[in-house]
Amino acid sequence: MICLMRGYINSETMKVNWIIDKLFSEIPLFKRELEINENLGFISQLLKAAELYDNPYVIFQDFAVFMKDKIKEQRSILSDDGILKDCFTYIGKMIMSTEVNSDPELFDIIYVGVLELLTDEPQINEIAEKYLEGEALYRFKEYIRKINNMEPFY
Repeated sequence: MICLMRGYINSETMKVNWIIDKLFSEIPLFKRELEINENLGFISQLLKAAELYDNPYVIFQDFAVFMKDKIKEQRSILSDDGILKDCFTYIGKMIMSTEVNSDPELFDIIYVGVLELLTDEPQINEIAEKYLEGEALYRFKEYIRKINNMEPFY
């Protein structure tokens, strides 16, 4: 997907396009749910390309809400946790990504736009342990700990 924001493409736009395209390609159910919600009128005009790429925080905040919904569903007996595994796999890749860790905007999109919104989930660390491992799990838990203790992360 290519964005023609205000008639030009710059390197910052391309980075944001990359992170959104990666999200949609790795979690197609999330994109389908956004499209369904738009068709039902819940999120007006959200998936118009220019608005989508001009507003990546909205997309990633919606992704955090999507994850929280899947966590709640997981607590039910009939839940399939495959989608949560995919979500955490994506988060793990982004946490470990050189692109995210070297770019303040991408860092904020992932850490503030998604992880910070997950901090109020009571068992978020235990859930993360189920799906993340190694350095990605450490970084995830460290960020959650610092947010909960109101410590700076940078």
